[in-house]
Amino acid sequence: MDKKKKSMPDTITRIDDYRWQIEMSYKPGMLVPGIIYTSEAMLSAIQEERALEQVANVAFLPVIVCY
Repeated sequence: MDKKKKSMPDTITRIDDYRWQIEMSYKPGMLVPGIIYTSEAMLSAIQEERALEQVANVAFLPVIVCY
């Protein structure tokens, strides 16, 4: 079975070597951007495990007001 590499969404921005920002436009309704701490090599595995969706879902919570 051949696995294709998942492409990076346009709404993910590299901040530095180990920080990536999920822009609020990733999922309409996000109140703050999401931050992921990982290497570039691990980012594709994180996408496969749907961790980006989990971070985006947290960004909907009304108690998160500062970032």
